[in-house]
Amino acid sequence: MGLRDGAHQQGSAKFTIRGDGRELYLSRILRVGARTEISVDVSGVNQLELITEGGEEHTHFSWAIWANPWLER
Repeated sequence: MGLRDGAHQQGSAKFTIRGDGRELYLSRILRVGARTEISVDVSGVNQLELITEGGEEHTHFSWAIWANPWLER
């Protein structure tokens, strides 16, 4: 996950994963050029949410991207 190529230099984003309304993961603020890979245990989760927000109350039109999310049970 990260920001799209060509994102505005002031862009930032946070990524949250919720399972059945419970926060399972919250990323650090990611900026242009930063990427991260994660693994989250979703055993027993019925409803999964992938959420993105501006990292500093504004996205600067940077488009946060969940690149190739993979779900395995």
